[in-house]
Amino acid sequence: MSTYLLAFKVKEKTDDNESWDSKPDISVFYDRTDEIAILKQWALTERCRSIVLYGLGGIGKTSLAAKLALEIKDEFECLIWRSLRNQPSVQVFLADILDFLNCLPADQCLQTTSDKISKLINYFQQHRCLLVLDDVQAVLSSGELSGHYQPGFEGYGELLRRLEEETHQSCVVLTSWENLRQISRVSNSTSARSYRVEGLDAAAKAILANEKLADEHLWDELITAYRGNPLALRIIAFSIQELFGGSVTEFLEQNTFFLGDLEYSLHQQFERLSILEKEVLTCLALAEYPLKVAEILGGITSQISTSELLKILTSLERRSLLEKTRSDDGTRFTLQPTVAKYAKKYGQ
Repeated sequence: MSTYLLAFKVKEKTDDNESWDSKPDISVFYDRTDEIAILKQWALTERCRSIVLYGLGGIGKTSLAAKLALEIKDEFECLIWRSLRNQPSVQVFLADILDFLNCLPADQCLQTTSDKISKLINYFQQHRCLLVLDDVQAVLSSGELSGHYQPGFEGYGELLRRLEEETHQSCVVLTSWENLRQISRVSNSTSARSYRVEGLDAAAKAILANEKLADEHLWDELITAYRGNPLALRIIAFSIQELFGGSVTEFLEQNTFFLGDLEYSLHQQFERLSILEKEVLTCLALAEYPLKVAEILGGITSQISTSELLKILTSLERRSLLEKTRSDDGTRFTLQPTVAKYAKKYGQ
């Protein structure tokens, strides 16, 4: 066994086997028992190599990933948490991870990205590690359909593809505003799974209780309107407390769908869309009822084929911006109220 492996073995029972570049505060964690149980099944029992947690901003992906990591870390030799929010180059990222694992090659400057990925996968083949990558959307491109990497960050595509495809005994958990194309294609395989994180149900009441809102009998109406999104509920609850002294009744009497500071989060996600995605969102937002594919085609000004529209809808689905309903005449598409409100106000 090499020197660095011996060193790792000595450390494995101490805190030195954890590395966090930013540790999320989950001292207040709203119940997601069912989600944790599913993810534990994937990571520990089925030993998935890649798990993607995707969903709208503020929905709770980072907190869920952190809670999962802390609950299962003892099943792994080490835990590494890294955020891609500041967009490190893939070379810098890999050097950092390999350095923590004490297997950074002496001639690292001469190593290609592929060489370093191979080095990492070789380590993951010999050791069971848990790697969490937060905010993966930061290295994905804007202005086109989902799943493409920004220029200069294509190396992450190779890294994540190989971590999913090549055999190893480690687990990589990723959080992103959008599902990753390579994962979504194989989401039913045991090597990779994706999970769309939705809003809270009954647990959302704890957020409103924490803000000391009145009229508890109306809380369900508030939670349903904002689809249980924790960030949205915290923002709206704060506004209700600030403007109406905590009275949910007074807030609802205004008969308006209020976004408040949630607009900033929606703006960030809306700006990532292609022109055609924005046009489809606006069409859905202005509709008075969920639309079928043919109705969307008739409601937009751009002349595109059904095939092109299906690609757009797939991209919007991966971005968690669509809601689907089934009726006697087939599948229909609509938007979450917050997304619809924003699209009406700022769409094309």
